[in-house]
Formats: sequence, C-alpha cells, structure tokens
Amino acid sequence: MHFSALPLLLLLLLLVAAPAAAIDTDTGLPRYVVGDILGTAAAPETGMVVANVSTQTGTVYLAYEVVKNGTGWEIPKYWHGDFELTEVQADTLDLHRVDHADPILVIITDPEVTGGDMQYSGLSLAEARAGVVYPVEPAPGEPGSGTALYVTGDILNNSYAPAGGTLIGRVYTNNGQIYYRTYDVVKNGDRWEIDWFDYNGFGMPEDVLIGMGMRRIAHADPHTLIVNDTATNTGDIGWYHLSFAEFLAGEGYGPELWQDQPYPGTSPRYLTGDILGNDTSSIRYVVAGVAAPAGPDAFPIYTTYEVVQNGSRWEIPMYWDGDHQVDALQVFTQSLHRIDHADAHTVVVTDSTVTGLSLGEILGGTLPVRPAPVPPGTNSPRDLNSDGLCEDINGNGIADFNDVVIFFNQMDWIAQNEPLSAFDFTRNGRLDFNDLVMVFNGL
Repeated sequence: MHFSALPLLLLLLLLVAAPAAAIDTDTGLPRYVVGDILGTAAAPETGMVVANVSTQTGTVYLAYEVVKNGTGWEIPKYWHGDFELTEVQADTLDLHRVDHADPILVIITDPEVTGGDMQYSGLSLAEARAGVVYPVEPAPGEPGSGTALYVTGDILNNSYAPAGGTLIGRVYTNNGQIYYRTYDVVKNGDRWEIDWFDYNGFGMPEDVLIGMGMRRIAHADPHTLIVNDTATNTGDIGWYHLSFAEFLAGEGYGPELWQDQPYPGTSPRYLTGDILGNDTSSIRYVVAGVAAPAGPDAFPIYTTYEVVQNGSRWEIPMYWDGDHQVDALQVFTQSLHRIDHADAHTVVVTDSTVTGLSLGEILGGTLPVRPAPVPPGTNSPRDLNSDGLCEDINGNGIADFNDVVIFFNQMDWIAQNEPLSAFDFTRNGRLDFNDLVMVFNGL
C-alpha cells in the first residue's frame, strides 16, 4: 500500500470517522523536562537545553543555547547566557524535542570569567545547577586567595607528568590550611580513569600543589570518572568500574561469590548499575533497584531491565513493562553474575516514548511520560515492532484500520497530550496528515 491509496484512505475515513469528543487538553503538566534539547529539523546540530522548569505562573523554561559536538551537547555561553521560554513561544518558534541529554553529560565550554573572578568552563550542567563554580587560578607560583582553588572533578597536571593527571577528589581543611584528597588518573578515549585506587587518596596541601607547578588542565563530572582498579581493600570491598560519584556516595562491592548459593536473609550482592549476565546467553540485565530481604526467610530482590551495549554505552531499549523482578536465588539458579558496571546516569533508555532519559534521571525522580490511552479507548498505545513508534493506537495488540480512524479523529488530542516522538511517523517534528498516511500504509 503506497501514497496512491490516499483517495481510498480519505473515502474510508469520511465513511467511518465520528466527530471527536470535546476533550480538555490542558493537563497542566510541563511538556519538557530538564535535559531536553529543543530545536528544529532544519538545524539538528544546534538547539536549546532546558536547565530548569518553573510552573508557578504557567510553564516557563530556563534554557541555554547548545551545539552538538560528536555525540554530546555543549553550552558555549553559560555566564549571562540563560533566557526564559514559554511553551507558547516554543510553538511560535517551531521548537520541539529533538534529543535529550542527562545534565551530567551537557558540558559548559564558556571560558568567560564572572564579575567575581569565577568560571564554569568544563563543568557539567548538573554541577552548575548544583551551585558548583571555581575561582580563576592565580599566575603560576603565586599563592591562592585563601579559598579553595579547585573543586571535586578537577584534573591537574604539570610538565613532569604530561601523560596523566591528578584528580581532585575531596576538599577539606586541616589546621586552617586547604587540603585536597587526590588520585592519579589517566585519559582513556573520552573519559578519565583511576587505574590504581586507594580509598583515602593522597592528602595534598594546596600550597604544595602550587609549588609543584600544578595547573587545571581539565574537569570531569564525578559520574563520568571511572575506577578501573580491580583490587580490594583489607575488608574485601572493591570499586571496579564504579564511578567516582558512586564511591563518594558510599557505594562499594563485597565479594561476589556468585557460584555459591545464597541463603535467606543475606545481604544483596549487587548494586544499582551492575550489568548481569551468564556465559550461555547474550542477554544482559542492568540492576535498577535493590531491595534488602523483607525478613529472615526472604532473599534480596533486584529490579532489572534488559540492556544492549552500544559502543561503550549500555542502553535500555524497552522501558515500559520491561522491568523484571528477580530474587537472589533466581539470580543464582540462572548463573547470573556481574559482567560490567555502569553509573546509572550513563545508562540511557532508548525507548523513544521515554525521550532518551538516563536510568539515573528516572531513579532520581524525573518521571517519563507513558503514552496515555487515546479517547475513547482505555489501553495505552503500543509499539509493536520496537521502532519507537506506537502504530497500535488503541492498544489492542494489533495494528488495524481502527488505529487509523482513532488517529484521524484524535490527532489534535494526541499532539497535545502524548509524547510527540512516539507518533511522529515522518520524523518531521510535528503531527500532520502525512503521519496518518504512514500509519495507513503500514497496515
């Protein structure tokens, strides 16, 4: 069936279509969330990132202009670069969601110095939103001003160690003097890694770092800094493949002992972000939640999703109804064990109805929008072939002409109440009659 079938489609719709019921489409919910990239189909490499959402006097978005750099987004002007945008203004400018990026992966590249001699360059949007900012370094050899020159995530270096760097892990004071917990790091592709990890790091006074000629050469959001050391401490706690942010939050592994049968009441062996699999299947699962045993006769319960690896990134292709609840005994009987770990903020949901949110964002409370039942139906629309598009509009498990009729009758309602990406069959950033034709041709 091709576009030559258009007259037949029009005739059939005229015969069966009923007047759309009057529906209140003002849900009062913001259309976009923090991290959404708004843009146009004509300029896919530029856009605006939503940095804050206010609903006090109608929906107002705080946004910054962004540019695409490889697979990531960057903010070239952060200092005094913000502006407010309403949904009406977004519609007037023909802006729509073209991408989404976890704020830890949106990097500020603005080198401008604020009026208080502070900078944001290199920070992630998430860090800046949390209030992180750092002072301009003094000239080489000159002392600091008495406030900490560096922040967690800064990478320092000097001419004696050009191949690696020194990570600022923590900032603290001792007898009134500024100290830093530091760790040696190396660059591996586009991320920094700690190849030799010591829990306490190395305590270094700021004046000693200055005397060594250390300077800031880079910055990495702690969620993107990876511990690459398989060694454990004396208590058999390990941090291999945890992010530095997870370490700072107190995470760590005990011995996995995956070949030993667990007993009721024992502690969980796995953490959120662990990738589980076995040696006889290619299926992999990410741990999205861990529940301790409910009693002495119960086992820990894990919430998991199937994941696929895309380069160095793990992705969840099916979020809705894709979760699996398994207890520790089931994990053992399936011979599942830890084969990798990923900070939840770097595990991306590629199910298009979830708009590309990271698992970390979802676990942190950024709730994805599930397609709502399209009136007069009661079932949520479904994606039948995992292409991110809901061709089963009425949610009855099959794609048939009833879906075309409902789409025709409720196109305006769908445009205002559903995730656009799940119904934009032509991928042009809006719903129009061409999308209806695509649904019809797909029967």
